[in-house]
Amino acid sequence: MRYFSLVMLASIHLLASGIDANACITFAQMDLSDVKFGDVVVVGKIRNYKIVEDPKVREIQKKRCENKKTADDRYCKMRSFLSDYAQFQIEVDTVLKGEPDESVSVTWDNSTFGEPISLGEENERFLIALRAANSNMPPLRGPSAFISANPSPELLTVLQAPCSSPFIFKFPGETASKVKDILDGKDPGDAGSTNPRSGFY
Repeated sequence: MRYFSLVMLASIHLLASGIDANACITFAQMDLSDVKFGDVVVVGKIRNYKIVEDPKVREIQKKRCENKKTADDRYCKMRSFLSDYAQFQIEVDTVLKGEPDESVSVTWDNSTFGEPISLGEENERFLIALRAANSNMPPLRGPSAFISANPSPELLTVLQAPCSSPFIFKFPGETASKVKDILDGKDPGDAGSTNPRSGFY
């Protein structure tokens, strides 16, 4: 507990000073059964994907880098920060859980390894699990994590355990099929977990 508390305090300090998008000390193995924490699970196409940058952190960066006493070369070259997040729409083809609209606006705040600049080809489909801001999130699967608040609590957000992979899987695909089996109540056997980043965009 003491170790976890120290890591959380360090993470808060780092966020306040503006840090790189990768905030995890280690990556945790993904447990596909965490899909049960999803309020909505759909298959669909990703549209209007964009990175929402944190203007406050960039203002701090600008001021520090203009001052020779506080300027740091690595910090001044940073282009993505932990407080940035992605926002996109899902054009829903199939509903596997929940009652979403045909088009769903969602956020994705990925503290594991940062958000990609783009996500998905024009007609590429994904299985995506989402949760509401007031819903329980999956448990911590690794020794440490930074957990930030949903930047837009009125929107659904991509389901993701701290420091593990997001529930965004190419469809059709092997991992997406395993997730569907879990939703259907089938035993995934020894395929209930996967390594971080595997099967994902």
